[in-house]
Amino acid sequence: LALIVAQQVLEVAAQGQFQDMDRDKMSCILGVTSGQELLGSMVNRLQRPVWQKALREAGIPESKVVEVCDRISDEYVPWQESSFPGLLGNVVAGRIANRMDLGGTNCVTDAACASAFSAISMAVQELQLGYSDIVISGGVDTLNDIFMYTCFSKTPALSPTGDCRPFSDQADGTLLGEGLAMVALKRLSDAERDGDRIYAVLAGLGASSDGRAKSVYAPRPEGQARALRRAYEAAGYSPATVELVEAHGTGTKAGDVAEFGGLKKVFEESDRRDRQWCALGSVKSQIGHTKAASGAAGLFKAVMALHHKVLPPTIKVDRPNPKLNLEESPFYLNTNARPWVRGSDHPRRASVSSFGFGGSNFHLTLEEYTGTHPKAWRKRIMPTELVVLGADSAAELVTTLRNVEVGGVNFLPWFARKTQTEFQFESPVRVGITASDDTELRQRLRTAA
Repeated sequence: LALIVAQQVLEVAAQGQFQDMDRDKMSCILGVTSGQELLGSMVNRLQRPVWQKALREAGIPESKVVEVCDRISDEYVPWQESSFPGLLGNVVAGRIANRMDLGGTNCVTDAACASAFSAISMAVQELQLGYSDIVISGGVDTLNDIFMYTCFSKTPALSPTGDCRPFSDQADGTLLGEGLAMVALKRLSDAERDGDRIYAVLAGLGASSDGRAKSVYAPRPEGQARALRRAYEAAGYSPATVELVEAHGTGTKAGDVAEFGGLKKVFEESDRRDRQWCALGSVKSQIGHTKAASGAAGLFKAVMALHHKVLPPTIKVDRPNPKLNLEESPFYLNTNARPWVRGSDHPRRASVSSFGFGGSNFHLTLEEYTGTHPKAWRKRIMPTELVVLGADSAAELVTTLRNVEVGGVNFLPWFARKTQTEFQFESPVRVGITASDDTELRQRLRTAA
C-alpha cells in the first residue's frame, strides 16, 4: 500500500517526468510504529514450549501433546526466508527506495502517535543540510488487529460509546483508524526554480519532550507548549497570525484538555487581545486515530485548507467541552466548512500538532504559497467551468470569440484554466462564460460574439 501511495506522490511531484529525473538525492523517511501485522503471527509460532508445558501439566499424553501443538502451529503463517523482512517497519521505506530506485536516505522513525512528524522533522533536516533534494515523508499505519485494540482498550483510551468527538462535551475516548499519507518535500527555492506545483509552505517545525512526567500516558501542557514556541520561533511569526490549528485532538478527556491548555498558553502570549480568532479542529472526528499516520493526515487536511482557501469542519461536536472555556480563549470549534477570507497583510497560516506516548511533541506551522511561481492545481468541484476572455476593443474580443476551436480531450477544463491564468483584469472589454460541456461552450461563444 505504501508503494502505491509513494508512486502517486512522486508522479505528482515530478509532474509526470519521474522516469527522467535524477534520483540520487531522493529520500524516503516515514513514520511507522513497531513491527508489522506478521510479527504477531510469527512470534506466536515460537510459543510451542509454552503450549507443551501447559498440556503436559494437564496430564495430556505425549502423543496427543505433539498432535495438538502441530495443529496449533499449522494455523499460523509458516516461517520462510522472506518472513524476517515482512516483520520490519523499516522495510516499508526500504521497498519504496528499492522499487523507485531512490539513492538518498531511507528509514522509518517511531515516535508512537507522533511518528509521521518525527519523520518529517528528519526530512526537513535532510533538506536543510543538503543531503537530500526531495524527500517523500509522512506516515503509514494499517495495524488494527486484536493486539492493537487490546493495547488501546487497556490504556484505556477507546470510546465506550464508539465515537470520536474531539473537544466535545460528549468526548469519552478515541477510535482507531488506518491510513497512509505522504507529501513530497523540497526546499522552496528549488521548487520555484523547477516550476513545481506548490501546495503550501512549511514555515516552521518545533519538537520537544515532556521531561519528567507522572506516567507514560499523561500528556504535559508545558512540554507541548515548548514545541509550539520553537515552531513559531523557527517560522519567524507570531501565533497571533494563525487562523487554523489542526490539533492532535484524540477525543480523550485528559488528552484534549491538556492539549488545549498548551495551545492556549502559547497563543495568549501574543499581543493579540481579541478572542476566538483561530479555528480549532481534528480530522480524527472523521477518520479516527490513525496512530503513526495521524500527524500526516492532519497535515494533509491543513495543506488542503490553505490550498483551497477553506476552513474545514470538525464533525460530531454539538457543544464544546465547558472545561475549555472557549469563549475566553483564542479558539473556536469550526463545525461547518466555509470560505477562508482574510486581508492581505499576511498569508493564510495554519498549524498542526502531533503528540506521542512517552512525551514526544511536534508542531508544524504552514503558510499558503503567495509567490509568483506555479501553484498546485485546485480540484474541480463545480458542474460548470468558467471561461474568461478580455481584449482592448469589442471588435478584437469578437474576433477572439469566433476563433476559438472547441474540441479535443478535456478541452473545456483545459481551456477554462488557460483563460483564467492568462486573463487581464484591466482589459476594457471582458466576457465571462459558464459551460458544462463543449457543445454548450461552442454555442455560448457564438452568442457572446
